[in-house]
Amino acid sequence: MTISGGEIKFDVLEEIWEDTIDGKKDKLAIMEKKRRSRIIKQEKYTRKIMSEQGGREWLWEFVMNAPIMNLNPYTGNATTYYILGEQRPTRDLITYLKQIDLKLYHLMEKEAQERKNREENE
Repeated sequence: MTISGGEIKFDVLEEIWEDTIDGKKDKLAIMEKKRRSRIIKQEKYTRKIMSEQGGREWLWEFVMNAPIMNLNPYTGNATTYYILGEQRPTRDLITYLKQIDLKLYHLMEKEAQERKNREENE
């Protein structure tokens, strides 16, 4: 503690406080770096799945043929909100896939339409 001109300074406490703030910043920076690394890995894995025809087919079947996606959510009563809520994770996944690679998503849609047309013609 120093006293100068009627002002009291707590040098030691200020140093401890600054060290604590810097330590928290460092921890937050490390946590943010780990989070970004995880996101990059997820995007890499998703892009790898989407880059292979079998992966795109599996994703399409998984996402679009989920039973909840085949329900008409607009029932005119409270069930509407339930169905829309149940469809939300699937819709979020579709948005995520579009964000990862829009061209691969459109290719996945095109291939699914071609499969559907082939099945109808058989």
